[in-house]
Amino acid sequence: MLVNKMGSYHVEYGKNNQDYGFEYKNIGCIVDGCSDGKHSEVGAKLFVKKFLEKVLDNEEKEIYPLVTIDEVVSTFDLVARLITRFDEKGEDGNFLDDMKDYMCFSIMVLVEKEEEWMVIVFGDGFVFLQENGNDDLKFESINHSSHPNYLAYHLIDRRFIKNHEKGMNHVRFYTHYLSFISKEKFQSVGIASDGIRYIIGTEHEQKFNNMVLKRNKWGLMRFINILNRKNDERGGFFKDDITLMLKGGK
Repeated sequence: MLVNKMGSYHVEYGKNNQDYGFEYKNIGCIVDGCSDGKHSEVGAKLFVKKFLEKVLDNEEKEIYPLVTIDEVVSTFDLVARLITRFDEKGEDGNFLDDMKDYMCFSIMVLVEKEEEWMVIVFGDGFVFLQENGNDDLKFESINHSSHPNYLAYHLIDRRFIKNHEKGMNHVRFYTHYLSFISKEKFQSVGIASDGIRYIIGTEHEQKFNNMVLKRNKWGLMRFINILNRKNDERGGFFKDDITLMLKGGK
């Protein structure tokens, strides 16, 4: 199940939905564009398109595993070269501006294997888990901060990244979140963009979780719309775009 809804702030200020994703067999991917990036949804959606093409090509050529961290990074590098003025190296600011405007987005990948799930995250997001025999969801925040560790930063000279309040020595370059989750303990695993944070800890969380566990996609989308309308005078309930995906036993 893959659910994607635009956040109320994006509707109010005329911004595009900056989340995107795909689900193919045992593989899922969610991307979440940076709000400060003028066109981050363009790079994010092109990444999803090219990443799915890579998965399908590997499957056709019987190259296994279909998904690795290297595949994520190489697809991102391909998109960066397609979408930016790469050869200018920032001399006139074009390359750096293009990277900021188009390529700052979080990437979350979920792969269901025979005995475990693999989760890869560049940037930030949420992983949610359902233990075997339990009818509840446990949310885990991944790398959530005001300055997520976007993969774009790996292609930029460190001198040009100035938005980290603790300075460059604290930026975790060439790092990612990688987790292997055992099916012996967890029957369902999901990933979500950080827009899901608005439901966690609220009076609506249990109803939301129940719909997720029942794979009630259309009911869940209606519920998100209802919450946004009821909170319209406060700018909506889900102010940011929200995308989530759940895999595993029903």
